[in-house]
Amino acid sequence: MSRAITGESLRSKLAPKLPREGCWIKHQSYSESDIPPILYGEEKGHNTPKKWAKYRAKKLEENYCGTKKTDLGVGAKAEKNAVYVYRNTEQRIYHSILKGEIRDSAGMRVSENQFYDEEPKYNKKYGRYHSGLVVKISGDYNPELSTFHNQLAKITEVIDSYHYEVKTESRDRLNVRDTDVKSWLCTESDDFNLLDENKKRNLLRRFD
Repeated sequence: MSRAITGESLRSKLAPKLPREGCWIKHQSYSESDIPPILYGEEKGHNTPKKWAKYRAKKLEENYCGTKKTDLGVGAKAEKNAVYVYRNTEQRIYHSILKGEIRDSAGMRVSENQFYDEEPKYNKKYGRYHSGLVVKISGDYNPELSTFHNQLAKITEVIDSYHYEVKTESRDRLNVRDTDVKSWLCTESDDFNLLDENKKRNLLRRFD
């Protein structure tokens, strides 16, 4: 297992590639089919794509916008039938990392924990990520993993603390980050631990 560059050293090397200022980013556009057939409460009257976008921008700003890096943006606005969010520099960097758009010098997608110098997930009983661990893949962030969302995968190699080679149920081999892992299925899940040994073996055979 190689040692990943983390924290300030990583941020310094990546600095030329990182966003340097805030900007408006298109969040979503709407068509007639996106508007619920029945509108309730505040939704009433927003029955065209343009009006619906204006309503959605208002709700996003009320509930999901703020100054934290994890917020959707600092503010939201509607233009025609689309909603845009304004992200400050920190938010742009954070969301770019989640999407896998920022890579290190080795070409690996940078992990959120790696960038912010935080340790990957750790479990007192089972330790850290290791070969043989079965995990559930998240396709919520990196669009290249969207087709594998919620699929099980077995770690076949730990590349470094934040990156792992996995084999999915569909027999695909992928490189994923700890950011792309939704949960540890076979070492933390009561559902797995309560299975008898035959059922456990049958589950693990899905990756052979």
